[in-house]
Order: sequence, then C-alpha cells, then structure tokens
Amino acid sequence: MDKIICSFFLLLSLAGCATSGPGAAAPVKPAETVGQQLDAARKVVGGMVVGTGRAPVIKYSPTTGKHYSSDLEFDPETGEKLEVLPE
Repeated sequence: MDKIICSFFLLLSLAGCATSGPGAAAPVKPAETVGQQLDAARKVVGGMVVGTGRAPVIKYSPTTGKHYSSDLEFDPETGEKLEVLPE
C-alpha cells in the first residue's frame, strides 16, 4: 500500500501544474501606483527649468494608463499612440 501511495505522489510531482507551460497566459501586470505615477512625472519635470510659465507636456497610454515624457510618440509596451495628458 505504501508503494502505491508513494507512486501516486511521485506521479503527481512529475506531472507539474497544468497552467504553467508554453500555452499559459502571461501574468497580468499590476496597475501603476500613485508613487510610480509621481516618479514618472518627476522624471519628465526633472530636466526642465523651473519658472518657465509653461506646464510640461506629459503623455499617457490609453491602454495601460502609464505616463511618459513628451518625446515619445508610442507606448513602448503596447505600440499604441500616446495621448497628451489634459492639464
């Protein structure tokens, strides 16, 4: 009986998980946190001269919601055209 139980558990451990393999779905990335959004905004504003009287142009991806600097035209993750963040 012990051999049957051991064989059963050995078979289960060798079989692996049905969801992990080449056909498994990609993990979902968590939503961007407020801290990450602020860091992105600081990177955009960091190189600008303060007191120009103009707000910096910040773009965002309509798909992911992530923010990017104005020099990018397309979302690096999805390839979708970035939109200007309304002031």
